[in-house]
Amino acid sequence: MGLNDDVDNEFGAIDDSSFIKAVDKNPTDFEPVRETDVFDEPTVAGELPKFSGLFELEEKRRNDASDLVEVRSSMNRACGVCMEDITVINNLVPGFVSDDRPLEMFTEEPTRTGYEETMQSVDAELSKQCQTMSSSVVELANGYLNLSKELGDIYAVKYPLLLSQLNTSIAKLLFTLKKDDINQISYIFSNRVRWHQLMDYPLGGVINDVMPTEGYAVVEEFKGSFLDKSSNLLVECLKNISFKRNLAILNRGVVNKIVIAGEVYQIDDENFMLSKYTGERCDESASDLTLGALFRLLESNTIHTYLKRLANTYRCEIDVLKTIEAQVQEINTAETASITEKIDPLVALSSMVSEVRHNAVGIMNIQSGIYGLLTALVCLVEDLAASQGVTV
Repeated sequence: MGLNDDVDNEFGAIDDSSFIKAVDKNPTDFEPVRETDVFDEPTVAGELPKFSGLFELEEKRRNDASDLVEVRSSMNRACGVCMEDITVINNLVPGFVSDDRPLEMFTEEPTRTGYEETMQSVDAELSKQCQTMSSSVVELANGYLNLSKELGDIYAVKYPLLLSQLNTSIAKLLFTLKKDDINQISYIFSNRVRWHQLMDYPLGGVINDVMPTEGYAVVEEFKGSFLDKSSNLLVECLKNISFKRNLAILNRGVVNKIVIAGEVYQIDDENFMLSKYTGERCDESASDLTLGALFRLLESNTIHTYLKRLANTYRCEIDVLKTIEAQVQEINTAETASITEKIDPLVALSSMVSEVRHNAVGIMNIQSGIYGLLTALVCLVEDLAASQGVTV
């Protein structure tokens, strides 16, 4: 089928000396990257680390800082403080209300009672939060930046490795059986469907959408055949609804759109940055995607172009993190800026780091899904070969 005829020239020889050790020993191993798996526990070589709690903490930190700035501004406009203000502050800064500063000392309407002391205390808390956020934003950005370099290398090598493995398996099978095309191989399933007919089957004819919330199951009439293992791998790929939508869009030759967590983004053709897509929704139906079309898609320039765009977009997203430390330093060394004027840009940088992480993980999910499809097809060809008494 010539699965990588037009790929070798663009990829060139794979120099894997620096990072091949980080790739799974079996290149067909497929484990989708889940966003909830990112940043949650110490890293393991060659695996996506898990520290999601740090990002959740950072989100709470910036939300609390923004809310504290808002209540300070409200008190400043009123030139006074009231019980409602103090209640909000105490929710954001537990312990603010105390025996020395009971809620009852404040009035229901804003007055000057306790106003100066409250403003000073809020400014002191904001100064503390400013220092904490400055450190946490830099640590998250640099930590994810260092991690992403290794992950980028791992993901870059998987596609040519898997494509080469698929191509080699097909070539060995055809050579052994003296066939010119994989569709010429003779095999009849128990339901009388022939191998070449299976290539025209929609994916739904092999894996069936039983419970949308849980994903797919192998269609009953094919169970017990050599399709079991490869079908289960396809099931794992297509459980991810966003990936399924991406696959449908990709099957229509669209290479400048990407679905992340249900949202459609557009990839800029020049700078490869992501932006929310606001145009007419693409046809995202995958009902016409057959197994044969899946083979053709994964051998096409479309998938190669798409993966290159994803890789470039991933790098551009990650490059944003390289500027974070310098921007934080610039904010903190601005002599004329008040503490509240420093909080807003720090909150913006914190949001930027989380957005980069969100986009990067979304891109890796799609890459993982594509590698998972390749893995499933490698398995399918190997099991087809085994049914013919051929070892590939």
